[in-house]
Amino acid sequence: MPEAAARGIRRRKHEPAQIDAQTSLLVALGVVGILITIALAMHALIRHFNDGQPQAENPPAWSQIRSAFPEPRLEPVPATEISTLNAEKRRLLNGYRWIDKEQGIIQIPIERAMQLLAERNSGSAR
Repeated sequence: MPEAAARGIRRRKHEPAQIDAQTSLLVALGVVGILITIALAMHALIRHFNDGQPQAENPPAWSQIRSAFPEPRLEPVPATEISTLNAEKRRLLNGYRWIDKEQGIIQIPIERAMQLLAERNSGSAR
């Protein structure tokens, strides 16, 4: 560093206040060029994929498009329906039923299944 000071070269300790106009212009031109290239490529792709496709004379009105789809089916009383669903799930969890009668597979209540597992595991731990 001392020899740089001897030659009269000053080292900057901060960024310059002005910007480099030439670099900024080149970057801006590059961005514009890329955007133009993308637009031309998209135009060429659209023309390529639309070749041979029949063009609609008059596109349908929004009301015609909307009437083609059914209205959503909403639950009239959601609280009642969710309580019915929960009751059915509780009945399945807490009841006995055949899963596969031929193979002898039966569903038992979850509480009873936990008791059986606890008894089985406590017997093998001894």
